Amino acid sequence: MSQDELLFILMQSGVVFVLAYFANLISFGGRFTNALVTAIIAAIAAAALIFVVFGESTLATEDSWRVIAVVAAAVFVADLIANILTFSSRFLNAIVTAAVFAGFLIGANYSVI
Repeated sequence: MSQDELLFILMQSGVVFVLAYFANLISFGGRFTNALVTAIIAAIAAAALIFVVFGESTLATEDSWRVIAVVAAAVFVADLIANILTFSSRFLNAIVTAAVFAGFLIGANYSVI
């Protein structure tokens, strides 16, 4: 793995950490609800990023919505796994969510997933 790939994975995992921690602070439900809130926030963040970087016309394409759906699904699964492993601490939960998401990115990068 090159340094650029590692930096890319670390940056995305950092963003997921912030999103997961924020979602943990605002959601008061169970494990599933917490993971769902995190996924919704991640989808909104991905859509906003696509809109800001590429513009409104790109956001209207099917490919953009597919990317947003994949990001939301990956964050949902990562956060659900983290919630099952560490539900007592919101900070630790966000760290584990970011770590699981980094594992997903590494797997996707090497076409394991």
